[in-house]
Amino acid sequence: PATIDEMKLAAARIHEKGAQYVLVKGGSKIDHPQAVDVLYDGKEFILIEDERIETPYTHGAGCTYSAAITAELAKGASVEAAVRTAKSFITSAIRHSFRLNEYVGPTDHAAHRTVKS
Repeated sequence: PATIDEMKLAAARIHEKGAQYVLVKGGSKIDHPQAVDVLYDGKEFILIEDERIETPYTHGAGCTYSAAITAELAKGASVEAAVRTAKSFITSAIRHSFRLNEYVGPTDHAAHRTVKS
């Protein structure tokens, strides 16, 4: 998807296949001033937005985001609260990402607890 409307359409189509909740990540290709994801429960589209950080060092961001959502759900958070907390977590990790070598740079998974963002 290249727009928020396309993200919503993708979420609705995936939801039709039987998912209770669908989260569509916006990534760096969405034309929007914020980093935006769409959460859909079959009734409401919820935009999950945070600071957009321009950096090539995002290796592991998607896996980290999904793991953070899973951790929040395991702690008993609602789906929306889990996604919002995870979005904040991964935004901090991306903000403090670093260049590892000439090819890749990972997000800083410890940034959320060690750095004041």
